[in-house]
Amino acid sequence: MDEGISWEGLKATYRKARGIASKVIGAFKQEGRETASMMRVFNYQLRRKLKLDTRGDTPTPEEVQGALEQLKDIPKLAPYAVILLASPIPFSSTMYTASAVYLKKVTKGYIDLLPGSFNDVFTPISNIEDQGYSENDEIKEESSSIIFDLNLHLKESKIKMDIVRDLAVRLHGGQKRKYSGDPYYTHLFKVSDTVREHGGDDAMIMAALLHDVLEDTSTTDEELVLELESIVDPQMARDIVNLVIELTDVYTKENFPELNRRARKELEAKRLGETSSRAQTIKYADLLDNGEDIMKNDPSFGRVYLKEKERILNYMRYGDKYLYNKCLDQIS
Repeated sequence: MDEGISWEGLKATYRKARGIASKVIGAFKQEGRETASMMRVFNYQLRRKLKLDTRGDTPTPEEVQGALEQLKDIPKLAPYAVILLASPIPFSSTMYTASAVYLKKVTKGYIDLLPGSFNDVFTPISNIEDQGYSENDEIKEESSSIIFDLNLHLKESKIKMDIVRDLAVRLHGGQKRKYSGDPYYTHLFKVSDTVREHGGDDAMIMAALLHDVLEDTSTTDEELVLELESIVDPQMARDIVNLVIELTDVYTKENFPELNRRARKELEAKRLGETSSRAQTIKYADLLDNGEDIMKNDPSFGRVYLKEKERILNYMRYGDKYLYNKCLDQIS
């Protein structure tokens, strides 16, 4: 990596985060058991009120009280559900837990965002006053370190991403989109944004920005590697270029003048079907934006394009499933 957080430092941070993440998972499992018990109690009480069959063990007063306590935890679990479903940032739930632990400490328990099982794991309530969280100091320090290192990594990642965006603009020069006349980079930005929004890693997002460079400019793969090595580490630079190579058409009219368009597109579709799942995810994003543009501006050719796209999708099935289905929806 460049100056800043080292690769070894990032791996050490990852190991710390993974240790705390395992505690988060353990707390989740306990919350699941307690929620299941709560549902059993409420189900019994509801059936009794409705005078339905209530055969089985009658909940004890302790179980009823536990169910009422667990009900209070449900709103506190909501942020975790949102984070797990929507956040693309690794260890988001761990960082949220670390922040909640710290907030509870500095407010001496007045602000408590943690569900009961998380409190049992991270911040035993009986220790708030007597021990001043001494048992959790190490967790708090590690959590603070994790948040700092990950924030630094994310800032570096954004800076590098911006440099690659500028590189894509520079390499494509004054190229324009065929129908709208917009700068060509608007297409590249849309494709990369789609990849990012659907969980693509940094190399995939950068490859999405550069996916047409080898095909539509005079830049060679080795020149692109050299450009990227001034931005990211050599291993990542090669990974990005390999993705771009996978996304570069092989069966072009220039390379195979003896073949008609239909034959070339069929061979290209088969080739794309053998590419990596990461490359296929980027290609889905590319197909979506191109399909929208062509159907809007040239419906006649759009019908031809959609048939070609359908052939591609018949072979290319291993990328992001949501994007794959969006491509199918666009065809239909």
